Amino acid sequence: MRRNVWSGFALIAGLLAVSHVFAQGGDVDFAISSQYLKWLAQENSAAVTMDVQLTGHTKNVHGLAEDCEMHLAGKPIDLTLGSPKSIVVEPPNLCRFAPPASLGASWPGVFDSHVMERHCTATGFPRIFTEHASGHEDPANPNHVFEIHPAVAISCDGEEISFRDMLTIFPGMRAIKPSSAQSCATTRTLDVRFKSNRYEFRQAGGTGCGNFAIIEVGFVEPAWVKAIKGGHTAIARVSLDGTTRTTLKLYTLAGSRSDEWLAGVLANGQGDQRIFLHGMFTYDYFSMVKVLKPQGSQTWKRPTNWTRVPFPIAFVVFGESDVGPGGEH
Repeated sequence: MRRNVWSGFALIAGLLAVSHVFAQGGDVDFAISSQYLKWLAQENSAAVTMDVQLTGHTKNVHGLAEDCEMHLAGKPIDLTLGSPKSIVVEPPNLCRFAPPASLGASWPGVFDSHVMERHCTATGFPRIFTEHASGHEDPANPNHVFEIHPAVAISCDGEEISFRDMLTIFPGMRAIKPSSAQSCATTRTLDVRFKSNRYEFRQAGGTGCGNFAIIEVGFVEPAWVKAIKGGHTAIARVSLDGTTRTTLKLYTLAGSRSDEWLAGVLANGQGDQRIFLHGMFTYDYFSMVKVLKPQGSQTWKRPTNWTRVPFPIAFVVFGESDVGPGGEH
């Protein structure tokens, strides 16, 4: 069993070093500026801190069955992200945690009084995903692919609002169907090219790629866990549908129980413990960087033809779930 796992990891390592070139053409789903991609590579973190000005938010906190969050939308300061150009900041579990009494009685009121239209910093995972890249938009939810999600802190004028202790999972939180999670993680593809002084991306495959999903982690080799700025990352053998196994990259954020668990795996191994994790899919900016700036190279590639980004999907962990992807306990 261990030999088979390691042979799978060897194959993965080989694939990560190869990019496949395709004929130029096709639609562009989103674009990332050279400035932002280079900034992400320099940060090399599970939790970046970005200067932002937030100008709109959803009217109320979403219910538990939705995502228990609010959207805080705006623009970055001194960074050009790409297209669509907006950033959406999403603190976790606002529907289950009251704001500090010193700030106000409700989260919408707190954000109105302490965050909106100010020079702020938002700290959290730099998610890139296309769930709302086009279609209907409003000031609280513009078309976007760039997020700070989950946001673990917002600081405005020297006053920090921390959400670090709120990153967890509650029973009843939504998740996409196991079949959709399996399709998204295993069949979604992502290609990149450089055009008009930016990196353009097109996606294909993967049905039902929604926000949140539940995975079963069957095996994590300690050698494939890394401590990085802002948390940990790991390559894991997981099940997304409760039956089949695949390889998926995980991210955990410092201060969360899930990050403590992954740090424990790094130190002592996983053992025979089976664990269910609830979190969300993201395009992995580390995979993009590996294609465009290979390890050891000082030069960023600018491919004029569409070039495949291997293993584009990763999983940002919010917390441990009581049930597995197939509803098992």
